Amino acid sequence: MANPRHRLETAGVSIGPRAEFPRCMTAPNAGNTFCGSLMAQAWNDVALWEEFLNRNVLRSIVELGTFRGGMSIFLAMQAAARGARFVTMDSNLGQVENLLFLEALGSAVIEMDLFAESSLETVTNILEELPGPRLLFCDNGNKREEVRRFAPLLAEGDFLAVHDWGSEFFESDVPPFLQLVWPDPPEVSDLIRWFLVGVR
Repeated sequence: MANPRHRLETAGVSIGPRAEFPRCMTAPNAGNTFCGSLMAQAWNDVALWEEFLNRNVLRSIVELGTFRGGMSIFLAMQAAARGARFVTMDSNLGQVENLLFLEALGSAVIEMDLFAESSLETVTNILEELPGPRLLFCDNGNKREEVRRFAPLLAEGDFLAVHDWGSEFFESDVPPFLQLVWPDPPEVSDLIRWFLVGVR
């Protein structure tokens, strides 16, 4: 018989005793996983992603910041199911827990430093090759700099999403050409904001 006080670990992160109610609904770094791979999102964020993707047709999704790969797998599966392309980029692919599965889903997985001098040209070329409407998801180590550098590469009608709203990225960081897709949720705490790229 299992010890009810035994602490569970997922991807090396303690997620609490078995008898404790899971924190995955509201805590983004509580050992949350998707398909067994760690992700830095809470499950309410994932539900809102589903609703965003149901309401907006995308042909390409580009993720900046693969991390352990849990959110990448979610986005890759969404892209595959909806006939879209998926690209994820990170400076350290050695930390990705399920790289072969990501590649089996048809994902382009690119190892690169997003803040290197050459990254702007590389990301520009990648975005130009992808069909629109496109979504750029900024979830690497410096959301402000990612949005500053890469959001201007998006075309009118594309989308941008940013993780860690209210802790690493704020309303004052939003460029004037980005329009919030929907208002702050009244009852659910989430860390993602989606923006439509408008006229500049």
